[in-house]
Amino acid sequence: MVDDGANGRLLAANASNRTMAEAIEDFFNHPATADQWGRQALTTARSLSRAVCARRLEKLDGSILENRSAGAEEQIADELIPWDSILQGIKVEWELISQKANAAVSALRTHELPDTE
Repeated sequence: MVDDGANGRLLAANASNRTMAEAIEDFFNHPATADQWGRQALTTARSLSRAVCARRLEKLDGSILENRSAGAEEQIADELIPWDSILQGIKVEWELISQKANAAVSALRTHELPDTE
């Protein structure tokens, strides 16, 4: 998950191509910030690794078995809410990446790139 300004940049889904290009340019013009984002992104990724998620699910499963009393459904629902947020965030990020990648491909197809040699 991207936390804008903490572990990367997150642009609005309706961000213009210009805004996307400016964000990319800003990234390359500030390597220290990019390195910091990379380190924080790695920390975020580790917190969502399979092993970490498996431990959380095991804990949730154990909690379900232990709490088969009145009110247990509310506790289980509260524990699942963060997963819903994570899944929604991934969906939004995927849609944004897909849209921007398609826009970039379209832009490259319609404009000849200068010869770099």
